[in-house]
Amino acid sequence: MPHDEDYDYGYDDDYDSERDCEHEHYEIDVCTGRAQCDYCSKSWHLSAEEIDAELDRQASYQEECEREERRRRRREFWRKLTLPVRWRVFRLLERIWPRKSLSVLTDDEIPF
Repeated sequence: MPHDEDYDYGYDDDYDSERDCEHEHYEIDVCTGRAQCDYCSKSWHLSAEEIDAELDRQASYQEECEREERRRRRREFWRKLTLPVRWRVFRLLERIWPRKSLSVLTDDEIPF
């Protein structure tokens, strides 16, 4: 039986992070046209089509963020605007149809 030092586990001892990295996560500088991998720090130049695609992606992301911010402001505005009106309507309806749950139930009124 071979000793552990002599046994080859199939590991590659000459691991090179730059060679073995697939560069899936990287940062792009569209001003200079360079990209840099977050894992192995390798950098490379992008083609004009890749830069245009990144600019389009950033523009659509910015538009979506602005759209969501407008939705949030609109919801907040209407919530603040309608709160006094809703409260008055609630108080009026409470006078017309009083809620039984606000009163204390006696033992005779418990439904079970």
